[in-house]
Amino acid sequence: TDENTFALAWTTTPWTLPGNTALNIGPDITYVVVEQNGANYILAKDRLEVLEGKYEVKLEANARSLEGLTYEPLYDGVIANPNNTAHKIYVEDYVTVEDGTGIVHNAAMYGEVDYAAAKQRNLPREQMLDQKGHFMVSAPENIRGKFFKQADPIVLAELQDKGLVYKVLAFTHSYPHCWRCGTPLYYSALPAWFINIQKI
Repeated sequence: TDENTFALAWTTTPWTLPGNTALNIGPDITYVVVEQNGANYILAKDRLEVLEGKYEVKLEANARSLEGLTYEPLYDGVIANPNNTAHKIYVEDYVTVEDGTGIVHNAAMYGEVDYAAAKQRNLPREQMLDQKGHFMVSAPENIRGKFFKQADPIVLAELQDKGLVYKVLAFTHSYPHCWRCGTPLYYSALPAWFINIQKI
């Protein structure tokens, strides 16, 4: 309920942020609330190095005490929330403190672990990309029709203008591309049916 407190979540795929459904934290990670320049930030105690400048640690908390807290989404009204399960903090085993902030952005439709966690928590699972990787009309207006990788700088610039980006870092990691044409690929959950031909 505190408008001046922010969870410092991280992602390497800004284009997925409009589809955010939850924030995930690790079960055995200690979290802290720090005060800096009049704002409070929540992040893993072991990842304080991501902060820039002076700060004061106000309190420590275990993951279980943060689970279930709600937050205001970056894009209000984009993801429907009929079960009142979205935009909450959930504990998930896969979250570590090796990189980032110890708080991971979850976009249910665009990652295997994201989808599994979303299904377990009954989070909304809405598709925002068509089969060619372009944003549909359900997406924010400024990225509709854009190829998903084209949306990265648009989303980032918009959130920076709103003062919702703490820090941008270059992060080198492998990324899948089509071996024939070099086009970037994306993970997407799609409905599928499997027929047992032998029974027929």
